[in-house]
Amino acid sequence: SATIHSDNIGDFQVFLGWGAGNESWDGAEFRVSAVGNLQYGVHDGFAWHHVEAKPAVNLLDGHWHIVTMVRDPHGGTQIYVNGTRVGYGWIGGNPRLNLTTAKSARKLYAFKDMAFLGNVTQVFIYDRQLESWEIPKLQHVACRETNPTMTHFDLSKSEMYSNLGGLGPDFVGSGHGGLQPAVLIEGTSYKESEPDLVAAGLFADSSKCKDSLRLTDVATYGGIVLDLLITNSSTYEPKDPSRNGLFRYGEGVAHLNIKAGTSVDLRFEVVSHMSCFPVRLDNFYFSFMDIDSGPNGTGRETVAITSDVENYYVAEDSLLKHTWPTKSKNLVVWATDEAAGNSTGNPESGIDLSDSQEERGVALIFAGTSGFDVTLAAAPGVGGRDFSFCGWSSIV
Repeated sequence: SATIHSDNIGDFQVFLGWGAGNESWDGAEFRVSAVGNLQYGVHDGFAWHHVEAKPAVNLLDGHWHIVTMVRDPHGGTQIYVNGTRVGYGWIGGNPRLNLTTAKSARKLYAFKDMAFLGNVTQVFIYDRQLESWEIPKLQHVACRETNPTMTHFDLSKSEMYSNLGGLGPDFVGSGHGGLQPAVLIEGTSYKESEPDLVAAGLFADSSKCKDSLRLTDVATYGGIVLDLLITNSSTYEPKDPSRNGLFRYGEGVAHLNIKAGTSVDLRFEVVSHMSCFPVRLDNFYFSFMDIDSGPNGTGRETVAITSDVENYYVAEDSLLKHTWPTKSKNLVVWATDEAAGNSTGNPESGIDLSDSQEERGVALIFAGTSGFDVTLAAAPGVGGRDFSFCGWSSIV
């Protein structure tokens, strides 16, 4: 298996291979076709045998992909892209490995170099046949750096993408602060060309889509551009979904709106740019802010982290209460009556929060993971409740 990246269209490219050289046909090639399809083949000196993705995939789209080949002792061959099997077949022959003029990682075919024009990393060769259930797990080892690092998210450069087929136009509010509602088409992936005019929400039925809300280009890790992907695993009921995401381009803080008296289970996942491919990070900060309530505790907001938390921070004069877990899971933070009111406004930058904003927020560190699970909840009350979030914040 290997992680590859290329946008060079027009010729076959071998990213993992062995060729006998000296004009011999013998070789084994894991390669991308001239139009981007994935192929694995063997030439035994007499004939070419190969398996390719059907239907065809496009690996020359400029994104990172994990490609995997598994071959059993009888010649049964399977190829995978990002953990999903895309092709299979039978390859009976093998190249004659005793030839002495071998060229590793590239094949000379009819005197034409088919070297890979792109990037190859995370190459793994296993000493046994991998089982089908093991293949998807390879995505969690991608882009892991040798020395632990802290990745900082920056939402100020992000654009927002959303697929809103489960909600439809009836859920779009009129916006605020000059924000115009987006035109939503059921079942259609949507990208607004003007980031400061995007209005977005989550699916009411998460089974329809695994790409509910995406913030692009939030960080880089190991040379990989990262997006933040948010999906819901329970029914999501907003009061005003136009308040979701980025209010305006360059703000650096994003938001989620839920209806008072409801809750939603969410997954915040770090993925490679414009894919659903998780990237495990060594460490990263994440902050939730604007955790407050209405008068007399109505609409009281709660943030419940149900994944492992490495560390967490609250302000010295915090207006929040939180659990003291004996284990790192199930860290729950909720607003007190003193946190009532609208004094926090909408934080525009997590790195320079006011005292009032810091008192209504929590910062967390996650380690060795690509994301976390959280439940956002609001007690019964009137209207909707907004939760704000970013990476590192001045709460730390």
